[in-house]
Amino acid sequence: YIFSDNELKKIFNVCNNIDFNIYPKIEKYTIILKILYSTGMRVGEVIKLQVKDIDLDNNTFFIKNAKNNKDRKIPIHENITFLVKEYILKKKKFNQEEYIFSNRYGKPIDNSTVYEYFRRILWKAGIHHNGKGPRLHDFRHTYCVHKLKEWVLEGKDVTALFPYLCAYMGHADTRCTEYYLRLTADLYPDIITKTEKFFNGGNDE
Repeated sequence: YIFSDNELKKIFNVCNNIDFNIYPKIEKYTIILKILYSTGMRVGEVIKLQVKDIDLDNNTFFIKNAKNNKDRKIPIHENITFLVKEYILKKKKFNQEEYIFSNRYGKPIDNSTVYEYFRRILWKAGIHHNGKGPRLHDFRHTYCVHKLKEWVLEGKDVTALFPYLCAYMGHADTRCTEYYLRLTADLYPDIITKTEKFFNGGNDE
């Protein structure tokens, strides 16, 4: 499932208009959704972030023990850095070992809890959930496709950049990244044309 621009606008309008003074527990979930869309991270990676994993000066996240037992460092937008920094200060999370998004016991919040609040926000945004989606993981799909679309529109060499997207997403090899893109390439015909050489192993015929 790929979120449309209109759906994303509705979701984040809901997130931005919640009064956290009245609903303080929801704040962390709105930040998580923004991180998921803006970075393409897996939800399990986001909820395991500790204070020490955030480099506020260089705008990076350090992701430890992710899928395929890989660590990686990824750049993040300065707006996300600011959002996370403000949340850390607000919650007085000064211990480097603390989880940023923790439960009352100081442990990482559960995936199912994030999903529960995600469903609530979808409902508030008027986005239908059919039992199969949209899912939290679909933010990752959407990030991947939007990034490729952005490169195409900017006239960049997608073939050369594809391995970087693979490394950024934490995939074991480029076949995993291709899987994401093939699922949604029909949404953007230009992407099929631009990436045909890559998918065909260098043969455009």
